[in-house]
Amino acid sequence: MKVRNYFTFAMVVSILSLALLLPVSRQPVEAQANTYFDNFSSYPVGAVPTGWTQYGTSAITPRIVNFGGVGSAFQRLDFPAYTTESTSKWLIKDGFTWNSVTASVKINFQTSSDGAGLVLAWKDSNNFIAILPNPYWDEIVVWEFANSQIRSTFGTGRSAVPIQTNQDYWLKAATKVSPTGDRQVEIFWSTDGANYTQKITATNLANLSGQAGVGTFQFLSHTLLDDFN
Repeated sequence: MKVRNYFTFAMVVSILSLALLLPVSRQPVEAQANTYFDNFSSYPVGAVPTGWTQYGTSAITPRIVNFGGVGSAFQRLDFPAYTTESTSKWLIKDGFTWNSVTASVKINFQTSSDGAGLVLAWKDSNNFIAILPNPYWDEIVVWEFANSQIRSTFGTGRSAVPIQTNQDYWLKAATKVSPTGDRQVEIFWSTDGANYTQKITATNLANLSGQAGVGTFQFLSHTLLDDFN
């Protein structure tokens, strides 16, 4: 019997203001106080990206690797699979906070067990919203962790999405507050990085402001991440 594990997520976050899109650059760019882009091309292969803080299991180290070729154009952030025990690992971009955010990331699953995606964090490392595409169950699930506890047994949102290994996908999340004050995150999915389809609106969230980063839980899926905006 195969058991669902929704807590595996290798997350990379691309943060953009809702009104501004940055041109692609070969270097990490902070063009404005509220905008950041990183395609992981400028860091040494084998190194952890500088300017990011690690949380979670010390035995797991996300590193820059070449994928599909050699050189800066082929570099991605690798979250290695780690299956011996229940684990968690994620990176938060240093010095970057937001009140509202549109975040996107390119993601490529190397193995099919469990998932990876975006993380939007607030307050500290125990409080965050995890957006987890899952190639094993072909779906996206949104989880909200408050003081390290999952607020809903079945997540705050779920959508069926076909996901293949060794194929690039793009995941986007946009926070919003409804006219009645309900805190929400809208989730979008793309197979080409240009055309996005809205899949989920997660509602009744505890908070939407804070930090942004990438990470995983349970580490059953070997995942490569790129183009953090």
